[in-house]
Amino acid sequence: MLTKEEYASYKAKYTKQAEDIRESVRVLKEKLTEVLENRSERNRWISQFTQFSTLETLDRRALIHMVQSIRVRGKKELDITFTHEDEYKKALQLLALAAQQKDYEQRKVG
Repeated sequence: MLTKEEYASYKAKYTKQAEDIRESVRVLKEKLTEVLENRSERNRWISQFTQFSTLETLDRRALIHMVQSIRVRGKKELDITFTHEDEYKKALQLLALAAQQKDYEQRKVG
């Protein structure tokens, strides 16, 4: 059994945690919307990326835009660093978080 004071303390603690989580979800949704709508200045790389989405052969123009560096490690081994590699990974992480949130909301409603 909990005393009234313990109950009030727990209630305040969990209410605060729930508010913090809601705020974090709101911020993540806002960031995801910015990424998906390409509003963020940092995400202009997406238009460059999609510009080459139908590319079938690599040409000089595409190479200059998409590859930051190529390091030869051996006769059959290369290390390629893509220009927007970090941004791409961050976008994938945001999409994964959005999918998790959508799944959570569907389970919550259903």
